[in-house]
Amino acid sequence: MGIIGGKFGLPIDWVEYDQPPSFLSGKPILFFNARSAILWIISELEPEHIWLPSYLCASILSAVKPTSARVQFYETNKLQKLKDIRFIKKVKRGDVFLYIDYFGFPFLKEEPSALIAEKAFVIRDCSQSLFFDPSKSSADFTLFSPRKFLGVPDGGILHIKQGTELELPVLKEPPFESYFRLLGGSIMRREFDLHTGNRIWHQILSDGENLNKPGNFRMSDVSQMLLMKAFDYAYIQSQRRTNYAILLKRLEGIALFPDLLDNVVPLGFPVALKRRDLIQHELFKQEIYPPIHWYINGLVPEGFTESHELSETILTLPCDQRYQASDMERIAELLLGLIK
Repeated sequence: MGIIGGKFGLPIDWVEYDQPPSFLSGKPILFFNARSAILWIISELEPEHIWLPSYLCASILSAVKPTSARVQFYETNKLQKLKDIRFIKKVKRGDVFLYIDYFGFPFLKEEPSALIAEKAFVIRDCSQSLFFDPSKSSADFTLFSPRKFLGVPDGGILHIKQGTELELPVLKEPPFESYFRLLGGSIMRREFDLHTGNRIWHQILSDGENLNKPGNFRMSDVSQMLLMKAFDYAYIQSQRRTNYAILLKRLEGIALFPDLLDNVVPLGFPVALKRRDLIQHELFKQEIYPPIHWYINGLVPEGFTESHELSETILTLPCDQRYQASDMERIAELLLGLIK
């Protein structure tokens, strides 16, 4: 039966396309990881403040830390909109404002986006929204992280709005220590999916990620080749939406996003659970590995209570292209039994 969830391995089946996927269209800058792109943007713009959502991944903060920009948080409301736009009055001209399209769902509405763009440089973080078309973005910078959706060892893709005047970076070779582990772990995960065996790939990938620091490093040739040649993007999008819809039919009452919009390709199926840690542990016993996006304790001030409450209850059920309807039914059935 195999396991459900966990990091991706290199692709098993290959499909060649004549045209690149939308996230590679045009002339994006291909960084080793998304954090490197954020670090480069801040280093070039030198803003006094960077405005970040109160619900975020620690890796974003690791990209800001080496710079002189001061972090200011704004509060999100259930990951779907700004809770209060009055903070916009505090945004200074030249600041940087970053927002996240959580789990593939669009976040920022046009009106507040326009108000912010009058003052600040805007980063649209599409790390969880790989199939958003960057040509439709009004942000100054649109950022993608394909590793969250596909079996590539590395990669951060940055699109810059036309007219934004910045000197493009001179990128160095991928950092060997991190890349060696990320590539090796991806190969081992592929072999595990094909033949089972030990799970050393999990530790190797974790080690590679821990060594994966932001800097002016380029995407590896392997990842570039795979992104252009190896994935059936139409199937990936369709299967993720199909799997999400199956889970939604069974688990609508606990879904954080109960409406699957037409243009959304979901990262996963996030739910909110009162006994989250216990339920996650029980699912682990059944070889189902839903991650937590994210732990924010110690990263975000405690005054952002809604974000901390969400961090304590959220769990992301896998619904990606590796799995079929029977896998989704199994997940739903087990979860419903655990929350009775």
